[in-house]
Amino acid sequence: MLAHCLTRVRPVEAALREYERLRIPRTSAIVRNSAQGGRVMQLDQAVLESLRNWFIGTAPGRFLGDWLLRRALTYALPKLSGSV
Repeated sequence: MLAHCLTRVRPVEAALREYERLRIPRTSAIVRNSAQGGRVMQLDQAVLESLRNWFIGTAPGRFLGDWLLRRALTYALPKLSGSV
């Protein structure tokens, strides 16, 4: 994506702004989801820890974990413009 922006958009400063505009939504979502996951995984109350650990071992918990991982690892590129 960076290479596309650098070859299609001039000047370089505008290309970098375009790259940033395209990347911010995804990187913001990754940071937000990571923070939420961190809060869940770092619970320090015994009852909530037990509930979390039980859920992770259930079929819906495994499905959710697999879905979140697939979502993080697969990425549909945003529509890239061909303007120079």
